[in-house]
Amino acid sequence: MTAPPKLNFIRYQGLSMWPGFQDGDILGCRPIRPEAIRRGDCLLFRNSNGDKVVHRVVNTANMIWTRGDYLTHRDSQSLEPNQILGQVVRRYRMDRSTSVPQGLRGLFWGRYYRIAGRIDPDRNGRGGRLARGIRRLSTWLLSPLWRKGRLLESADRDMSTYWGFQGLLVGRKENARGTWQIPWPQKLFIDPSAIRARTERS
Repeated sequence: MTAPPKLNFIRYQGLSMWPGFQDGDILGCRPIRPEAIRRGDCLLFRNSNGDKVVHRVVNTANMIWTRGDYLTHRDSQSLEPNQILGQVVRRYRMDRSTSVPQGLRGLFWGRYYRIAGRIDPDRNGRGGRLARGIRRLSTWLLSPLWRKGRLLESADRDMSTYWGFQGLLVGRKENARGTWQIPWPQKLFIDPSAIRARTERS
């Protein structure tokens, strides 16, 4: 029996794969042969400028074309085999690990993220206004629930503070900056100021 390949890890930064990948996520990558790449796979590669990029494969008919889940257009250049560094298979966020969808499931989730990412309280335009309205309403409706939230223990408690309730990890504060980060889709339903006010009273 062949042992599974060891994962290499990178810290993700950027918006092109929002909200599936968000700033600060740790991504686990494994080697992949170019001939094994399918539409929907999530790849780590170097672009023509030498920068590391994480995008999803959208076409493999003649060449390998990629696109960020959040973007409307595919990348301007196809990939050569020597540019491919690996396949992104795990995502680690706030002490939680999840698998990254590949193939047909990856295509489905990529389309979902592209649509859902427009409904973000931090965005301008119609989607942002809708998201802020949802958050105001849900913060009011769910206040009896999230008021039960509490600070959580973590291995990196010197660097970060975590907050959650009902077994759900909701927010992380970088202690050095003092700012709370709430991942999507939780940020649709809970205002960071509500967590800040709650934890300051604790």
